[in-house]
Amino acid sequence: MASQSLTPGWRSRWYNLTHRPIADRLEQRLYPLLFYTAVALGVIDLIGLVGTLLLQALVWGIGQTLFSMIIALSLVALVLAHNGRFRAAAVTIVLGLLSIQMLGLLSGGLTQSSIMLPAMMTSFVFAGLMLRWRLATLISISAIVTVVVIALFVPPLLVPVAVGVTRMAEIGNAFVFACVSAFVLTIVVAFRRALEGELNETLAREHDVRDARDTLQQQVEARTSELRAALAESTDRATQITATLAALEQSEATVQLLHVPLIPVMDGVLLAPLIGVIGQKRAAATAHRILDTLSATHSHTLILDLTSVTVLGVDETDTIMHVASAARLMGSRVVLVGVGPEVAQHMASVDLRLGLSTYATLAQATKRILQSAGRNQVANVPTTPRSGQDSAAPADRTRA
Repeated sequence: MASQSLTPGWRSRWYNLTHRPIADRLEQRLYPLLFYTAVALGVIDLIGLVGTLLLQALVWGIGQTLFSMIIALSLVALVLAHNGRFRAAAVTIVLGLLSIQMLGLLSGGLTQSSIMLPAMMTSFVFAGLMLRWRLATLISISAIVTVVVIALFVPPLLVPVAVGVTRMAEIGNAFVFACVSAFVLTIVVAFRRALEGELNETLAREHDVRDARDTLQQQVEARTSELRAALAESTDRATQITATLAALEQSEATVQLLHVPLIPVMDGVLLAPLIGVIGQKRAAATAHRILDTLSATHSHTLILDLTSVTVLGVDETDTIMHVASAARLMGSRVVLVGVGPEVAQHMASVDLRLGLSTYATLAQATKRILQSAGRNQVANVPTTPRSGQDSAAPADRTRA
């Protein structure tokens, strides 16, 4: 359990060692290769140092010095790389390797130290991959020129020149090395530049995609804001329309009350003045309201005042006929007043026979209703015998 719990932590630490945040994307991707190269050089040279010491009975020589220098340069490169200085770490490794290889050439000569030439090409390849192509080209050309100068002018320092090895052979080897190194360097630099171009195009596409995504997100947010504003506006408009409709309904109810104001002019007499054009929509409501009020007030007489009716259409005629018929069925008397010339002509043209009492004015109708009410009251008074003389007269007539 303890090892399982420690494993993710060690993996995280190892990942942090082999991956560092670097501004250059290509250098960031090449960082693990640089790290493993520095570690491998250090480990290999440490093994070589221990081996040479054991083989030479712990006697320190030039080989041990070279191995120690490579180990030190590997450690310096690791420190620089860990601090994010990728280019400095790569230059340290390349220059260190080339310096050690140059020391080998100086000590043994170009022909007798021919193993150093492939090692130097490896350094050129490493420089071409890790460094910018201009810097890698500069370092590699400097190393090639140095090798040519050593072959032309510098004899071996520590190892005598072998028999049969001439200066021309040294120069030939240097020329072949220069040509092969230039060819390898050209290929590596071309590969590095192609890799940089491809990476730059990829980064440009990523940048374009990021910009397009940001633009699309901004457009979506703007459109969402517009839709929310439109929704809020629609909600407010719907609320206003609802309030307006409610106000219109209330106004219509008020207008309905004003169009047919029912007035009790006296006890048992209800006045219903019809005003303006009733119309189909108001006809049923008008008739219903008149009849309900007539029933509620127990009125025996209904006066329909047509004074304000200028045009008697089908709706108005149907309303009058319906109200008159229903009122008579309810036991009430219906009286028409204010029948003007146009209304009378229309009633005559449609042969409207209602069998109703009609009067020119409301005053005439009211007077007639009062007279009828007075006669009814006189007729309903009971006859009682007179006191005194009036009661004795019949008795006298009886005796006579």
